[in-house]
Amino acid sequence: MVASRIFDTLGHSKGPAPESSTRGTTHLDLGCGWGSLNRAALGRPSISRTIGVDNDGGMIKEAERRVGVGEVDGTDVRWVEGDLKACADLREYVGESCTSALITTYMVTDGLTALRPLLGGALRDIEHVTIITVDYEIEGWAGREGGDMMGLTWYIYNLDSMPVK
Repeated sequence: MVASRIFDTLGHSKGPAPESSTRGTTHLDLGCGWGSLNRAALGRPSISRTIGVDNDGGMIKEAERRVGVGEVDGTDVRWVEGDLKACADLREYVGESCTSALITTYMVTDGLTALRPLLGGALRDIEHVTIITVDYEIEGWAGREGGDMMGLTWYIYNLDSMPVK
């Protein structure tokens, strides 16, 4: 599965956590659909929480059914029904104590571009913010190709390397 390979490649592997690792990365999937990327985040020692955001209530219900809610495989799973462009404070989703965030999107190009100013403001104080896009590159954002898996190319962006516009 492409999603699992993305997490593995980024160092969020399943299995016992190395002694030196810290648990605390919050995974936020914008436009989560039925939650395939959230499901791939489960059981990874470095990821303490996975949150799926989608504006389709039916998809959120399907994600809850397929992935679960609450504690699942050692990961806190949450779902939020909401329009990405109306997310005035992404900080409320990741939590005040979050020091590391991994944001994934799959086929949500316009919404993510519109969110750039919100990402910069709400998440600027988080030490490490990585954004992954699956199957598209965002023009004007300084990123790198992460890999090509099963015909889908994914790209890696760090919040500090993106333009503020």
